[in-house]
Amino acid sequence: MLTSTLIGSLIGLSVGTILYYFFYPKKFTCPKCAYKQFNSKIINVSKQKELIHGRITNEGGIDKRFNSFIKTYKVVTYSIKCEKCNHEYEFVKNNKKIFRETIINNDPVIKKIDKEVDDLIGSYRDRLLWIKHNKPEDWKEMVDAGLVPKDYE
Repeated sequence: MLTSTLIGSLIGLSVGTILYYFFYPKKFTCPKCAYKQFNSKIINVSKQKELIHGRITNEGGIDKRFNSFIKTYKVVTYSIKCEKCNHEYEFVKNNKKIFRETIINNDPVIKKIDKEVDDLIGSYRDRLLWIKHNKPEDWKEMVDAGLVPKDYE
């Protein structure tokens, strides 16, 4: 009896959390006064297609020889009027960036390269700091060439 009540409560709690997450209104921040608000109006919903991998044929179709893959993104444009300063602005939301970031962040080759670069920079940290403090003209050349970040410490 107690276990069935506990299981029912857990299921209800998880379903409630999921419903809250999907139907909770989005927060929009006014670019003029930084006021956060919920009121918005959807003015446009469209779909955008992008070739993720492969090739396009001369006729405009996808080339199956190269495992071509086209991803369709949903793009939503909101119109918002700030309740505090009456500034009207638009906000465009799409899921394109999230999809690309997950592919890039989960790539084992890029993870390995990032680790190697971090290890390399860490091993030369003392030498780089010496150059930064003792030879500012050399440091400026390295920053201009993109070898080290300007605010490296």
